[in-house]
Parts: sequence; C-alpha cells; structure tokens
Amino acid sequence: MFVMFQKNFSFIEAPVYQGQKHFGVSLGPSFLRQVLVDQNFQFDFLHLAERQSTDKISNSIYEELSYLTERESRRGKLMFVAGGDHSLSIGSIQGLLRVNPNLKVLWIDAHGDVNTTSTSVTKSFHGMPLSFLLGIDSFFQKSEWFEETLKPENLIYVGLRDLEKSEKLFLDRFKIQHFSADQFKKDSHFVVKEIQRSLKENQVHISLDSDAFDPSIAPSTGVPVKEGLLYSDVENLVENVLNVAIVSSFEYVELNPQIFKIQQDVFQTAQLGIEIFKLVLKTHLKKQQQSGGKNGIYDRFSYSKGSGLHDPYFEMEP
Repeated sequence: MFVMFQKNFSFIEAPVYQGQKHFGVSLGPSFLRQVLVDQNFQFDFLHLAERQSTDKISNSIYEELSYLTERESRRGKLMFVAGGDHSLSIGSIQGLLRVNPNLKVLWIDAHGDVNTTSTSVTKSFHGMPLSFLLGIDSFFQKSEWFEETLKPENLIYVGLRDLEKSEKLFLDRFKIQHFSADQFKKDSHFVVKEIQRSLKENQVHISLDSDAFDPSIAPSTGVPVKEGLLYSDVENLVENVLNVAIVSSFEYVELNPQIFKIQQDVFQTAQLGIEIFKLVLKTHLKKQQQSGGKNGIYDRFSYSKGSGLHDPYFEMEP
C-alpha cells in the first residue's frame, strides 16, 4: 500500500460537466478523491465552487480553476487536477501559463481536442480546449483572466486515434508534435526519445484523458476509442519523461462513474490514473528530499490581480 504521512500535493476537485452531454463525469473527481483517501494519500483538498450550466457555457468555473492552479503553482505545490470533462484544461493550463509562459504540455488522449466553435461537429466544449489555449479560436480572448497562449511547439500529443479533418489540418499547420497510439505501439523507443528531446529540462504539465487507454482496461469513460494505449505504454512514457523533465502538475479527466458493466469497471478506470500519478509523486518526493526543499512556499505578492472570486487563502498570514 502506498502510504503518505505529509500533505505532499494539492488535489483540485474539478467536477466540470458542461463541456459535453454526460452529467456523470462530474462524479469522477469525488470518486478519485475517495480512492486516494482509502489508499492513505494525504493531500490539500481544493474544490471548485463556481456554477456551470448545460444550456450556456459558464466561463467562471474555468476562471476559478485558473486562479487555483496559478496559486498552487506559485506555492511550489505538486498538483493533481481531477476531472470532470477535458474542457477543464481551459482553466488549469491557463493558470499554469500565467506562472510559466514556456510550460510544456504532454496531452495523452485518443482525441485532438483542438476543434473550434465553428469547426466542431458536436459543438462540445470538451473537444475544443486546445483551440482556445493555442489561440486558434478567439472565444475567450475578451476575458481578462485569459491572458496567455500555449505555444504550439510546447504541446505534444500521444495516443491519438480519433481526429476530425479540421484537427489534422491544425496539427499540420502549426507543426504540433503528435504520435498516434499505433505509432507508440510499433516503435515506443523512437517516440519516447523524441518526446524526451522535446521536454528535456523543462517544466511539464501532463493531461491524461482516460480514453487514451484501451476501452478494455478503461471502460468508464464517455467517448471510448478502440485500440488504445495499455497501462504499460503510459507508464513507460511517463517514467521516461520524469527522467529528463520536471512534472509539476497532472490531471486525469473524463472518468464517468455512471458508465460501467460491472462496478469494478469504475475503480479500474480510476486506478489507472492514480497509478500514473504515483510515478509523478514518487519522483517529486525523491527530488524534494535530495534538495532538502520545503513542501511549498507562500507567494502572495507575485500572484496575478485575480478574478475577484473570494479566495480566503490569501487572507492568511504565512
């Protein structure tokens, strides 16, 4: 059993559901939290409070998440952002970019999630987050909190196998590094070396969609795609990234506890993400011990102007 006695990371519960049509995805974060508690993880717990809607996209929940990830990043805290649908990355990555505009993002997913409001067939927001973050779609550009743009050269995809034609055009036009699940399986050594070269000595955010895995091992997700990655594939990838880069934040999304044939399906899908996070956490703790560093820092003064949302943390004295 993986036992932790200190609060070595921040768990951000992000039950975002408005990006797609399956409300059950909002139950994923609390399920993940309970599994972590049952396995004796100790963590700081943060929860999004802003409302959302299935009728009209509410920007405030993404805004709130962006200030949470910014704050925890400035504190030097390792983060586990638990989703919720993948549109939550609009907020999580925007906040991280405010701290580090050169942040690298490793997007492990069956889908490109780079559709725009005009090109998307389904009009689902969880298929669009990267179009906003890359500046392809201007939907958020009039929002004061949406300040930063993810550089195309700082994004790497792994596990792709369900792209729309417009998404393929975007990947080619912006020369975004991407590897399909089939490419990884055929020559994982080459793919891993290429990714290591791109991420070496950089700060990295890992965004892992449960549908990156093959549905046979991760059935509790809303948009499964056959012939996906195995656990060993993702484990191999992440271990090699950890050898050369600093993974400072991790998110696991699209777990839907209402989708299952047997109850074990939900736990199995959740556990895949937790096992990958364990790799990140162990490396984080090892480096922390080697450096003699503290868990985090209080940094109220370099924090951005904020959204006006109530943030009691910044009323506290160190």
